[in-house]
Amino acid sequence: MTEKILLVDDEEVNLKLLTQWLIPLGYEIELALNGEEAVQKTRAQRPDLVILDILMPVMDGYEACRLIKADPETRNIPIIMVTALNDMESKLKGLSVSANDFLSKPIDQTELTIRVRNLLKIKSFEDFMLSHNERLEEEV
Repeated sequence: MTEKILLVDDEEVNLKLLTQWLIPLGYEIELALNGEEAVQKTRAQRPDLVILDILMPVMDGYEACRLIKADPETRNIPIIMVTALNDMESKLKGLSVSANDFLSKPIDQTELTIRVRNLLKIKSFEDFMLSHNERLEEEV
């Protein structure tokens, strides 16, 4: 099964670059242009990972992350927040809304690839454990 990644950024050039880096690695890519669209697509399509810009119109990445993580149906989807902000306060705010990881702009392709692979491995294991636990509960 191909893993699906939702890329969220209001700058189309950023979406295009990330798409060009991730598609050759075998990932299916979905796009959103703001936080509100990200929340809607996450609920409807259940991606395996969300790469979420922080500074966007309509709804910023912090609020989108908070809403995705507050929903029991989507809370286990890992989120990488992307920011041009390099201050500790921005990262702490991201952690407070349950972001799983951060990337700073300009994004390094190797760092992106490693972080994506690591979070998808963790999610795959968590999905396996949830499924296994559900089967065990059914048997009991």
